[in-house]
Amino acid sequence: MPDTMPEASHPASLWLPPMPFIYGSCMLLFLLDIHLLPQIFVGYGAIESEYRPLEQATRLAYLLVAMVAWLDLRLGDSNGENRSRSVGWLLLSLGLVMVLLENNWDLTLRETLVGRLVFAVLLGAVLVWLAWLTNYWGWRIPTLYCLMVVLLALGQAADTFHDGLGGRLLENPAVHAVGTFPGFEETSELLVAWVFFHAAWLWHCRQSATIRFWRTTVGARLVVGLLLLGVGNGFLAFTREGRGGHFISNEMAILGFLLMVMGVWVLWRQLKQPVMLSHLDVDI
Repeated sequence: MPDTMPEASHPASLWLPPMPFIYGSCMLLFLLDIHLLPQIFVGYGAIESEYRPLEQATRLAYLLVAMVAWLDLRLGDSNGENRSRSVGWLLLSLGLVMVLLENNWDLTLRETLVGRLVFAVLLGAVLVWLAWLTNYWGWRIPTLYCLMVVLLALGQAADTFHDGLGGRLLENPAVHAVGTFPGFEETSELLVAWVFFHAAWLWHCRQSATIRFWRTTVGARLVVGLLLLGVGNGFLAFTREGRGGHFISNEMAILGFLLMVMGVWVLWRQLKQPVMLSHLDVDI
């Protein structure tokens, strides 16, 4: 491993665009989903959380992480960084796993306190590993992964208290308030997802040419394809009600499948084009 960074590789600014816009949008989604829309539309609160804006935005973040990792791996032969390839495979794998977990397809694995603890330890270990690997590019990216660990711990605690698995802790007024706070679990998951993307984005943009790629029409179409894929994926969510688990709504599942097909088609049309970072001064 070289002691110095390649000439084309450099730490990106912590608030590299579009991160300020994204965090502002997360705050707006929280206000809309938790406070404004329930007041405007009767019955909005009865809509499954998997179909609502907070959950959809969470999936989009994980899909974007997987996409930037895949693109970076696709270009890996040109930058020659073994450490970057390790980070890329970790981000790609973890991004896809988190999308699956968002759909509750692991119905029985995390329902018990032990299952949640094992999940938290494994995920925390992967994030610490990522923090160690990305320390090569400065302090910003590892700090974001450490922030993810804190947010995940808060989200898991809130989820545990909400499901009544806290034992005597539930008698504490503060614990009860956390477990019953509207939207706390979904909002913490949203922040975790976008902090994850933030870290992946800073790593991905260590080469300035990648920023130019996402400003092209191909980059914009990839985002549209991922949005369709994420919304469709959300409509395929499972519920724990009943035995064995099932789709929340079969009709929505069919719609979700069609949206996913459209998203995959859009992505495939863009990804079959060669990615040439050295020729990205103009739109593709």
